[in-house]
Amino acid sequence: TQSRSSAASDVYKRQAMNDQGRRHDFYVLYPVQSREAHPQRCWNWFENGEQLQGRAEAALLAGMTREVVLAHGIDSQRVYIAGLSAGGAMAALVARSYPKVYAAAGVHSGLAPGVASDLSSATAAMQGLHSKPPTLAGSGIPVIVFHGDQDTTVHPKNALPVSYTHLRAHETRGNL
Repeated sequence: TQSRSSAASDVYKRQAMNDQGRRHDFYVLYPVQSREAHPQRCWNWFENGEQLQGRAEAALLAGMTREVVLAHGIDSQRVYIAGLSAGGAMAALVARSYPKVYAAAGVHSGLAPGVASDLSSATAAMQGLHSKPPTLAGSGIPVIVFHGDQDTTVHPKNALPVSYTHLRAHETRGNL
C-alpha cells in the first residue's frame, strides 16, 4: 500500500519493481489513495469503520488483491502486503482483517490496528503518545516490522505495538 503524496508510479520507477517482477515472475499492485479521500493521499487506517472486516478502504484493498490474484492465476499462498507510514498502518490492518488473502505482511514505520479511532488520536499515536494500547488482535500471519530510530513522522516506539499485536495472535493460537 502507498502512503502520503508519493505516487505509486514514482515508487515503482525508483525501485524498478516492474522489471524485477518480470525477471523473477511476481506481480506488484500499486494502490494509491485519492485526494478526495485524504488531502495528503494517506490511507485512513485509523477510522473506526476501517477497523471492521468488510468495511471501507481495507475491504477495497483486499478486493483489489483478490482481483489481481484471480486475473493472473497467482498462487494465493504467495500473496503479500506491505506499506510505509500510513501505508504500513493500513498493511497491518488489512493483514489482520484478511488473513486468508495474504501469506505475510511487511510494516515499515507504521502503526498497530486499534491504537487510534479518529484523526486526533491517530496524530497522537504517530507522535508516540498512545492513549490506549492496540486492542485488535493480529491475524496470526507472519509480519516483519521495520522502523528507523530517527523517524520524525511516525515515532519509532510504534514498532513495538505492531509487533506485540501480531505476537499476541501467535500466542493465542499456540504458535510460540
